[in-house]
Amino acid sequence: MKKTFVILACGILGFLLLLGIGVGVLVKKGMAVDQTSQAEAEGIIRAVAADWDTKALLDRASPELKAVAPPADLEKLFVLFRRLGKLHDLELSGQGGLHYSMTTDNGKVVTASYVANATFDGGPATVSIDLIQRAGKWEVMKFYIHSKALVEAAAEGKM
Repeated sequence: MKKTFVILACGILGFLLLLGIGVGVLVKKGMAVDQTSQAEAEGIIRAVAADWDTKALLDRASPELKAVAPPADLEKLFVLFRRLGKLHDLELSGQGGLHYSMTTDNGKVVTASYVANATFDGGPATVSIDLIQRAGKWEVMKFYIHSKALVEAAAEGKM
């Protein structure tokens, strides 16, 4: 009986050790993917805001974004965004992060959502961006600019 208990205890400890190693590997890989997604999000925001050129966003856009935001509509929106002027400062706020999911349709899906605080010539703004990873490449699913300066300019009829 004692021998059976020792064998069972060793089996359980071995399983827990393997489980711990597996979790450690997953956490390490997840942290690396999160760092790359953060860097990509910041890089995309900077590239888009550099000249407020719709091509900079469309070149990085996911099929989902392209389906709901035709180039002509994006151009109208970017006319407004250009009122913000040059980007001076950008900092990810810590809101958001990486999300893993498994679906029966698509298998493993990796998405990331980030919020950045930005300062432009026209004033402060908050930029929200959602990314999806496909074949190791990050694509933009959503891109939002929230700015009191844009609202005030619209209210004053400057747009």
